[in-house]
Amino acid sequence: MTHIRAAQKSDASYIAQAQVSTWKTLYAGLIDQSYLDSLSVEERTSAWEEIISHEKNITKILEDNGEPVGVMSCGACRDDDLDPSTTGELKALYVDTSNQCTGHGRTLFLEARKALTEVGFKEMALWVLDTDVSARSFYEAMGLKCDGAAQFDDSYGVNLVTEVRYIGEIQVHGTPRAVTTHT
Repeated sequence: MTHIRAAQKSDASYIAQAQVSTWKTLYAGLIDQSYLDSLSVEERTSAWEEIISHEKNITKILEDNGEPVGVMSCGACRDDDLDPSTTGELKALYVDTSNQCTGHGRTLFLEARKALTEVGFKEMALWVLDTDVSARSFYEAMGLKCDGAAQFDDSYGVNLVTEVRYIGEIQVHGTPRAVTTHT
C-alpha cells in the first residue's frame, strides 16, 4: 500500500541516495560519466536538508509498505520569463531504480500537480535533458508540452548539456492542458 507524506529533514539522506543512484543509472550515456562518478550522497544530503527546510519548497516522499520508494519536490518557478506567482515548477522527481515502471512516477507527478494547485499555481513547468527520451515521453504522456525554451549547462562534466522546458496548465481533475504561448 502506498502513502505520500511531507518530507522531513531526516529524509534528506534517503532523497540524496535516490537522486544519486537514479542519476547514475538513468543518465549513464547522457551526462559525462566522470561527473556521474563524482556524485556524492553526503553532498546531496546537505543540499536536500536545505531544500526541505526552505518554507517555499514542497517536498514529499512516496512510501510503499512503509518504505520510501520515491520523492518529488516543487515550488515557485525559477525562470525569469515565467510568472512565479502563477507558474509552479516540478524541481525533482525521483523513483528508486528498483521501483521504476510501477506507476510511482505518475503518483508523484500527480501529487506535485495537486500540491502546486493547493498553493495557487495555474501552470507547471519543469526542465529535462533534451536527450532523456524516456523522461520526455513521460511528461508528454502527463500532458505537458515542450515550449521551445532551452538552457545550456556545463556543470555536468566536460560536455555541455542541454535541458528543455516542459509546461502545461494544471488541472487537478484530468490531464493538464499544454501551454504553447511561451517560446
